[in-house]
Amino acid sequence: MKNNIINIKYFFTIILITLTLVCTQSCDDDEIVLPETCFDGVKNGNETGVDCGSDCQPCPTCDDGIMNGSETDIDCGGPDCDACLETCDDGVLNNGEEEIDCGGPNCDPCVTAAITRYPNFLSAGFETFHTFESEDTGKTVIDGDPGNDVTVQGAPLPMVTFGVPDPVDPTMYAGRYNRPEGNISDGFTDYKFAINTGAAYDFTDLGDIQLSVYTPAGTIAGNVTPTVEVLFIARNDANPNFWEHWTIVNATLSATDAWETVTIDGSGVKASMDAFGVQYDQIAIRVGGSGHTEAATFYIKDFVFINKEIVASATFANDQGNNLGLTGDPGNDVTAQGAPLPMMEFGITGPENNFVGRYNRPDGNISDGFTDYKFDINTGTPYTFANNAKFSLEVYTPAGTIAGNVTPTVELLFIARNDANPNFWEHWTIVNATLSATDSWETITIDGSGIQASMDGFGVQYDQVAIRIGGSGHTEAATFYVRNFNWFNAD
Repeated sequence: MKNNIINIKYFFTIILITLTLVCTQSCDDDEIVLPETCFDGVKNGNETGVDCGSDCQPCPTCDDGIMNGSETDIDCGGPDCDACLETCDDGVLNNGEEEIDCGGPNCDPCVTAAITRYPNFLSAGFETFHTFESEDTGKTVIDGDPGNDVTVQGAPLPMVTFGVPDPVDPTMYAGRYNRPEGNISDGFTDYKFAINTGAAYDFTDLGDIQLSVYTPAGTIAGNVTPTVEVLFIARNDANPNFWEHWTIVNATLSATDAWETVTIDGSGVKASMDAFGVQYDQIAIRVGGSGHTEAATFYIKDFVFINKEIVASATFANDQGNNLGLTGDPGNDVTAQGAPLPMMEFGITGPENNFVGRYNRPDGNISDGFTDYKFDINTGTPYTFANNAKFSLEVYTPAGTIAGNVTPTVELLFIARNDANPNFWEHWTIVNATLSATDSWETITIDGSGIQASMDGFGVQYDQVAIRIGGSGHTEAATFYVRNFNWFNAD
C-alpha cells in the first residue's frame, strides 16, 4: 500500500515538473504569432483595416511620424492623409516648379544647367581669365592649389565655392569667396590659382586687371577692409619665403549689394619681376584685406588680364552696353512697319543655353534701314577711331539661313546722324566681314583703321554705330544670334 502511495506521488511530481517547464518556455517566448488572416490582403476577422488593427499589427496613421501605408511622404499624401505641403526643397516636382525644387512662381530660378557667361573681352582675344562659374571656366589661370583648402586649418568652408547662384541674377552662376576666421594662417585669406608649370606667364604688355566683386551689405566691418588685391608669386623659386619678392597690386571697393567691376593697373608687374630676378608662376586674389580674425563672404566673377583698350562693348545678354546704348533708337522698331519681331531681342537663351541676343532680319515691305540694328546716337563724347581700331562680334548662323537674298555678310555702319545732311547714307562708312560657319559660334574681326580718315574726308563726326547681318536686301526674313560685340584698340 505504501509503495502505491509513493508511486502515485512520483507520478504527480513528474506531471508538475513537466507543466512547469512548459509554462516557463511559453512565458519566456516573446514571439507573437499573428493569425493567418493578417496576411491575406482582405479586411476580415476583427481587423480595423486591411490586415491591420485588433489582433493584427497596428494600422498606419497620419500622425505616427513614419512614412507608411499609402503616404507619399511622412504622414501626408496618398488617399488617406492630407496632401503634403509643397515646398522648394522636398525633392518633388510640384509647387508650380519648372524643375524639381526650382523655377516657377514660388521657388528660386533654376540653375541646374550651367549658363556660361561669355564676358565682352573674350572675343577681343583675351586669354587669361576666369568666370568662377565652375572650376573649368578658367583659361591660363587654373584652379587647384592645395593652399586654398582652408578646411584643413579649421575653417568650415573652402576658399572659393564655384557655381553658386549670382546674388543679383540667380539664373546665372558666380563664385562665392569665403574669407575664413580664427586661427588660420594669413596665406589662407587669398585664393591661389595652381602654379603654372607650363609656359611662363608673360606680363610684358600687362595693362589692366579686372575683377567683378559683389559685397553684401554689412560685410565691411572690423578688420575686413574694402580691398581687392592681386598677388603675383614665384613659387618655384629657390627662396621658400616667396612673399619677400612677390608683387601685390590693388583696388578699393565702393559698392554694396551690387556687382562692381574694379580695374587694377598691372603695368608694373613685369618690372618688379625683373628687379627681383624671378619668374612669377602663380597668381592669387585676396578680397577683404590680409587680416584673418573675422570672417567675410564676397562673390566674384570675370577675372581677366586686359592687354587691349576696350572702347565700347555689348554682350546682348541684357540691354546694357559699355559706352553703347542698346535700346533707344526708334529705327530699330521694325514692328512699326509691319514686321512681327523687334530688330533685336536681348537675353534670349541661345543655342548653347547661354544668354545672347537674337537678331531678327525682317521680310516684306520694310525699308532697308530696318535691316540693321542701330545703337543709340552718341550725344556725349564724340567717338574717336584710332588707326589700330578693331571690331569683333560673335555670330551664330542656323543651318539653312543663308539662302535667297540672305548673304553671309556682317557689316558695321558708322553714321553721322546729327549732321545737317538728312541723307546720312551719303557719307557713312561701312566695313564688313564674311560668315563661314553654320550651327556654331563664329568670331569675326573687322578692321576699322580707315574709319577716321573717311570721317575726316566727309567732314562729319560719326555718332552712331549699326550692325547689319545677312545683306542689305529685305525681301526674305532671317534669324541670327549675336553676342560679345567689342570695339577695341589693338596693341
